[in-house]
Amino acid sequence: MGVARSQGTMGSFALIQGMCGGTRPATNVRHVIFDLDGTLFDTAPDIAAALRRAIGDSSCDAVVEKAVRQGLPLDEMIRVVLGPFISDGERHRITADFRRYYDVSDYAGTRPYPGIPELLTRLKDSGRDLHIATNKRERPTLRILQHKGMRDLFSQIVCVDSAGMKRTKKQLLEQILSTAHTVPSEAVFVGDSTADVVAGRELGIRTVGVLYGYGERQAMQAAGPDAICEQVEELLAGVLFAG
Repeated sequence: MGVARSQGTMGSFALIQGMCGGTRPATNVRHVIFDLDGTLFDTAPDIAAALRRAIGDSSCDAVVEKAVRQGLPLDEMIRVVLGPFISDGERHRITADFRRYYDVSDYAGTRPYPGIPELLTRLKDSGRDLHIATNKRERPTLRILQHKGMRDLFSQIVCVDSAGMKRTKKQLLEQILSTAHTVPSEAVFVGDSTADVVAGRELGIRTVGVLYGYGERQAMQAAGPDAICEQVEELLAGVLFAG
């Protein structure tokens, strides 16, 4: 199903209904899979704090904040901040220091987007299984969920390094489907990046792109998710009526 483009003054909820087939519920959705950063949580403040500390140069603070808000992988963030010609040795040092600081954080600056806890509870109470597929490493992911009291909401939490090696988002989704003994048509994947949409579409999973996190409208529309949600409040309609 192609993405409907917003035209004129069409409200965002009307846009969601148009993309999702009006009020036709996707009754076969049994599994809702979420990305983490920029979808469930605004993690940027704590990531930026750890990266600033690892770099150790206050003149880079503004660039760090911008790079983090773009939702880039750590390697790319470091190159954006310090330039493409940074030595491998310095990049590895900053990466190690970042992980050392970030992995023991109390994540005080990391917060679920307003309405997310209520959304997850409502979906779970409806009988759907909730899962996470994230390019974040397992240690900080589990610590964040534990700190925020949300660990038990999810049946599976699959991280980029959960299998002991780096994997693609598509591979993470494949693991979730396999472990849940389900098929793509019974799942919806919610994420804030075009990579999330592409991974879901490649597997035949319905996708919902969100714009309240780190995603950009033009790129998200071009990626072609089944629905686009501007606000958390629209996610329930986007998840239940996608496809």
